[in-house]
Amino acid sequence: MAAVGHAHPPRRVRGRAAATAPRPATARTPVLLALGLLVTINVVALPLRTPAAPAGMLTLQLTADPTTAAAIVASWRAAAWTPTLWAHGLDLLFPVVAVVAVRRLVGTSTVAAGTVATGAVLTAAVADQVENVATLVTLLGEVTAAGVGVTVAAAGLKWAAYVVAGGALGAVWAARRRGGAG
Repeated sequence: MAAVGHAHPPRRVRGRAAATAPRPATARTPVLLALGLLVTINVVALPLRTPAAPAGMLTLQLTADPTTAAAIVASWRAAAWTPTLWAHGLDLLFPVVAVVAVRRLVGTSTVAAGTVATGAVLTAAVADQVENVATLVTLLGEVTAAGVGVTVAAAGLKWAAYVVAGGALGAVWAARRRGGAG
């Protein structure tokens, strides 16, 4: 026997009928997570700005001289060891979050820039993790020329790849603004 009554109108969400299918994933959450993590890392890393490391973590990433790297590590051990470990620990998460954010931003882009952005951010993420591991080995062990060399090379590749990814994301955005398939 059929139930007697009336059918309820479709549920409305922000002025429109709610879809029966799940909402498509948006880029907002991973992008906000990536930005929030980046801000958190930078706030936690503020004490790492010492006379030996005026640019904080970036100073160590781009220092090719083992003697300078040893002075930076010594300054952090003396003044800011806990923030040093927290900042570098959080920095291990950033490449993963960045890859997810870029993939969501690019989505199903059919423009070549979407492929370039994805490839560049994956390259940056791998280089970032190599740099993070080399940095942690330097922080927790001995400062060596090989460790410093790996850190500098990986950091250089990472920053170059993030710049390429940013440019490619700009091209994807421009294609979408023009109404392309971007």
